Amino acid sequence: MDIAWGCKVERSFIDRVLQMCHGFSWYVDAPSDIMSCIAFESGETFSPNIRNAAGSGATGLIQFMPSTAEDLGTTVEELAKMYATEQLDYVEK
Repeated sequence: MDIAWGCKVERSFIDRVLQMCHGFSWYVDAPSDIMSCIAFESGETFSPNIRNAAGSGATGLIQFMPSTAEDLGTTVEELAKMYATEQLDYVEK
């Protein structure tokens, strides 16, 4: 299966995105849609520690705001220390 932006990440990242989509019963274009969102939010880096350049405090694959991270039981600092594949657990939440 060809997935948008798949060449930018490790196979384990793609597998985790596919697992997430399957868990939500999302099929067809959903993996590419998620990958495209992450590409946009991370400035095409797919980096879990990328910070928002405007200074909002947002961090990571989908630019978690500090308050959102807190609602998820973590912090942007902790999210930034994660491997990208680990951070997908919070993307899924």
